[in-house]
Amino acid sequence: MKEKDIEKARNASIIELLDKIGVPYENVGNKHRMICIKHDEYKPSLTLFEDGVFCFGCQYHNDIIGFTMDLLGIKRAHVLGHSMG
Repeated sequence: MKEKDIEKARNASIIELLDKIGVPYENVGNKHRMICIKHDEYKPSLTLFEDGVFCFGCQYHNDIIGFTMDLLGIKRAHVLGHSMG
């Protein structure tokens, strides 16, 4: 995998990725939140940022590549394909 491909994946939109794979999230003002993938909860606490995610409940955080790996349970090479389109 070339460095430019990795950089393209890092710059992909988390929101576009979630829309593409059908993962629900909610809009709260100008922010986006979803149920955290790392712990049980009823009220969304995982906040989606352009460069990654942060959970205010359990402190989980990651960039788009790591988040996609955790979300889908897939390896890095597959993540790069998902986030690049």
